[in-house]
Amino acid sequence: MTTKVLYGETLADIAARLGNAAAAYDIALLNNIGITDDLVAGTILIVPDAIKKNTAAFNSGVAKPLTNEVKVLKNQTVSDLAVQYLGDAERVVELAALNNISTTEMLIPGQMIKMPVADIQKQRIVTVFNNPATAPASYYQETNDQGEVLEGIGYWIIQDDFKVS
Repeated sequence: MTTKVLYGETLADIAARLGNAAAAYDIALLNNIGITDDLVAGTILIVPDAIKKNTAAFNSGVAKPLTNEVKVLKNQTVSDLAVQYLGDAERVVELAALNNISTTEMLIPGQMIKMPVADIQKQRIVTVFNNPATAPASYYQETNDQGEVLEGIGYWIIQDDFKVS
């Protein structure tokens, strides 16, 4: 089986488009190229027969951003989402642009955010953060006995050994 490189694609993009993001290394080996090599649009690459192709994206001839949507949790930020779902805080600008929001936008719990595909090299980070037992640090809140959220300068405690120099 073969596929044509679309403008701006990487091997990870091609593997994801064909339905198996982990196959980028196999594609590189089959074509005797490096995993990070720049690809020329229009180049025909050999792909493993075992790759299940995503026929809609594969046959269109136009690279389509592979996205899904995630629901925002209470106190989550655009940065939190970039780390949790993309494995890379540096992609916060890309995430904000995709959703037409600011990188510092106050997100609303339950709001749906479009999420681009994580780079194959970041999949391990994404797997850890998507474990249901793992929540972003900003999700946790301290409350008093009355259930009031304790936050802000009135709640901050300075330890006894705090020194100003």
